[in-house]
Amino acid sequence: MELVYLWVEKYKNIHRQGFNFSPRFRCEYDPDINELVIDENDDYVDIFPDNINVTAIVGKNGSGKSSVLQVLDNIFINLLNKQYILIYREKDKNIVVSNIENLSKDELSFPFDKYKILILDNNHNYRLSDNLISLDKLKIFTKILYLDRNTNFELTTFMYIPNKIEANIKNIDKIFNDIKKNFPIDKVKRSSFKNNRISLHNITEQYDKFLICLFYHYAEAITFNDTDTIVDATRKSLMVNNIKYPTKDDFNRLFKNIEERYINELNEEEKIFITEYINFFEIDLIDNQGKKYNQLSTGERNIFGEFINIFHYIKSGNSKIFLLDEPDNTLHPNWQKQYINELSIMLNKLNSSYDKLHFILTTHSPFLLSDIPKQNIIFLDTDEEGKCKVVDGLNDKKETFGANIHTLLSDSFFMEDGLMGEFAKDKINNVIKFLKNEKSDIKDKDEAKKIIEIIGEPFLKQKLEQMYKNKYPKSKEEKIQELEAELERLKND
Repeated sequence: MELVYLWVEKYKNIHRQGFNFSPRFRCEYDPDINELVIDENDDYVDIFPDNINVTAIVGKNGSGKSSVLQVLDNIFINLLNKQYILIYREKDKNIVVSNIENLSKDELSFPFDKYKILILDNNHNYRLSDNLISLDKLKIFTKILYLDRNTNFELTTFMYIPNKIEANIKNIDKIFNDIKKNFPIDKVKRSSFKNNRISLHNITEQYDKFLICLFYHYAEAITFNDTDTIVDATRKSLMVNNIKYPTKDDFNRLFKNIEERYINELNEEEKIFITEYINFFEIDLIDNQGKKYNQLSTGERNIFGEFINIFHYIKSGNSKIFLLDEPDNTLHPNWQKQYINELSIMLNKLNSSYDKLHFILTTHSPFLLSDIPKQNIIFLDTDEEGKCKVVDGLNDKKETFGANIHTLLSDSFFMEDGLMGEFAKDKINNVIKFLKNEKSDIKDKDEAKKIIEIIGEPFLKQKLEQMYKNKYPKSKEEKIQELEAELERLKND
């Protein structure tokens, strides 16, 4: 499924604005004459596989990037009534979904006949599956446990889809040791209880530790009878609070079974045991190259988590639109630079097997934009009233694909006030004022000189050094000392 065009009557700061998502077409809706025009783009350049489109939405903070994704999400769950026109493409046809009042097929203008146009009524109920991408470790591991797997599939350049699971008991000990330092008195109900803490130091069985960990995290209170041990009271409390827990025999049997196993050999009972109690064990996933999930860097885990979600939804069949709000947000610049390439590599391995896929992402990263052609980017700005508006592109119509990162950064969409940190800029401006005999925070010429010496930008540093020399020319004695020092240096060389 490929999104072609969206027109929004009103949503947050978006007012009567259209958005073109497919470089194959240029669409425009005129609300005053109620006419929708769709033109094919003769200059379209296809750099992604034919069944895959990637669209980036870029703009300053507050321009409406996230609002566009929210509009789409609301449309697909039928929460945005009479506020939009939506055109998407399925295989060989464009489909128009309209909830704009009084818009009929006869009032639409289509200058080409190549695609069949369908007008769907207000009862149109198409929606995306519940495809919230989660980087939560439990959800990632759960998806992997239940994947229709191909262990030879290289999900990313740094890890295949895991085929083995490894578990140990260490996390129970860690959680239990934290608990026993100060067992919470507010969870204890016992009339004869006088101490301010309950001693857990005599608990040695892993199963008993596991039950107490369960209680601590999920039960509201624990009640003692006079003859109860803390383990007895813990079991009763779990039952009273309707918290499921395995018997000791099941616990030992199931845990021993999954200490190191191939995932495709796990039965349903074992998978449920892992997912229900994953936080109490130290779990790792291993691919067929021996690479472990827990060995990945934070950036690698984020990319792997996103991609295993994407892989999961692609494998579920049918066309898909993926709405990704700043997927690069937590990534190191090096991984931002790799992101589109990693995505492309994965999708290229899948493109012959699946229907059309469209990835729509918002970003602040010039690293991502340098991998995306300008025609695949929606540039947003705000007008004088703060309303969202689509603009033609970067300043001076610059291209984005393969562009220098500094060129993209210096554009007004990113850093219209320059690329220098504001603290440094303020200090340097004060040096300039001082050298011009203007009011400045710089105390004296020594402070000005020290700041000039640590400036990293060569051209700026050279200019300020010249300004300093003009204001404070060297004395005859200083010049002689410099010449003598240079002569000494030349002798030693």
